[in-house]
Amino acid sequence: MTERLQEAISHIHEPWGGALCLDFANSIEPRGGPPPFALPPGFVARDELTSYLGLVAWAVRLNQLSPATGAALLHTAGSNQDGARRVLARGLTLREAIYRAFAAVARGERVAASDLARLHGEHTE
Repeated sequence: MTERLQEAISHIHEPWGGALCLDFANSIEPRGGPPPFALPPGFVARDELTSYLGLVAWAVRLNQLSPATGAALLHTAGSNQDGARRVLARGLTLREAIYRAFAAVARGERVAASDLARLHGEHTE
């Protein structure tokens, strides 16, 4: 595993969602009420997926990729930055669909058809 990957993994918080999909949705916080949402005093906002490196580090940290696979993906991304950006964008779109779906369920609302379609499409892919 590369030093860069190890460093990025060290910044991934301890998962607490109880399910991989919730941990993925929680890779950004805070999640809160309607805008403008004010952070509590002393709270530091974080987004662990601001880069392809962050996405790979998150997956390695949560044992979804081996460290060797993570390092290989980062090596490949070095010569395919457009591909890495597309994968990151796809991951962020999925993360938001997961969040909106679970937030709707928590509020007792119907999950948007577009979010269900995104989740189904990624699942079948």
